[in-house]
Amino acid sequence: ASLSRSTNGTITITVLDINDNSPVFQSNSYGKTIEEDFGLGKSILQVEANDADSTSNAVLVYSLSSLNNPDDLFVISSSTGVISLNNTLNFEGRKEYRLTALVHDQGVPSQSDSVEVVIAVSDVNDHHPIFTQPIYSSIVAEDTAVGYSILSVSASDRDSGNNSVITYSINSNMYSNLFQ
Repeated sequence: ASLSRSTNGTITITVLDINDNSPVFQSNSYGKTIEEDFGLGKSILQVEANDADSTSNAVLVYSLSSLNNPDDLFVISSSTGVISLNNTLNFEGRKEYRLTALVHDQGVPSQSDSVEVVIAVSDVNDHHPIFTQPIYSSIVAEDTAVGYSILSVSASDRDSGNNSVITYSINSNMYSNLFQ
């Protein structure tokens, strides 16, 4: 008769993750309005993505597309997704930037996602009004009627909205009672 023999043992099976999930941004788009004098190096906003994979397949790296980021005006932290200002802004030159933020994982092959980031620039009162000519003069007859217009001046301001509203006044105390 044959003897039956058996043994017991523990087998450990490790299931390895394959890179079958793409990173996904938490929002369909991101946006923020900043003033044109926003400080260099200051963070504007953070884009965030998640990846359902694990290990290196879930390690995310952020970047900005260079196609719509003139002169690297904006930079992004590759590890945190924080977008910061890298150069000065000028509202009068450009009022809005439409950037593309990218994220990819470290899996092989790598998976990625992209999202639009809109940064609007608001005006600050950074321009002074400028008269349209350097000197204004007028000859007034001594019998000119009170209330008669003797001179018109004109100025412009490159700012916009309330920042471009010009108010005129006569500053000399000597003539303040004679003219309106």
